[in-house]
This record gives sequence, C-alpha cells and structure tokens, in this order.
Amino acid sequence: MYELIDGIISIFGGVLIYLIGSGKVRITSNQDKNESLKNRFRSISKVVTPILIIFGVIQLGTVFLT
Repeated sequence: MYELIDGIISIFGGVLIYLIGSGKVRITSNQDKNESLKNRFRSISKVVTPILIIFGVIQLGTVFLT
C-alpha cells in the first residue's frame, strides 16, 4: 500500500519539478522572484526529475507485478 502511494508521489513530484524548471508553472505572481526560482530549479530539475520518475515507475511496477 505504501509503495503505491510512494510511487505516485514520486512521479507527481518529478513532473512538478520539471514543470517549474521549464517555466510552465509559475510559483509566485511576482515576475522577478518567479524568474529567480525558475533559474534555480532548472539545474536541479535536470538531475532530480528523471531519478524521481524512474523511482516512481519502479515502485508502481513492484506493486502491480507482485
């Protein structure tokens, strides 16, 4: 049960970090602050996003295949 929730949260978090890093989702209404956050998350999203999504898929695979 916890593996299912963990997998879903990991995939959702990976997609959300990707959307923030690419600038498709705005975090704040302040444009300057939003640009600085986007620049900060861009470098993090290149590394963390694939790891989180792969981890989530593996977690979901273990739930549904066992």
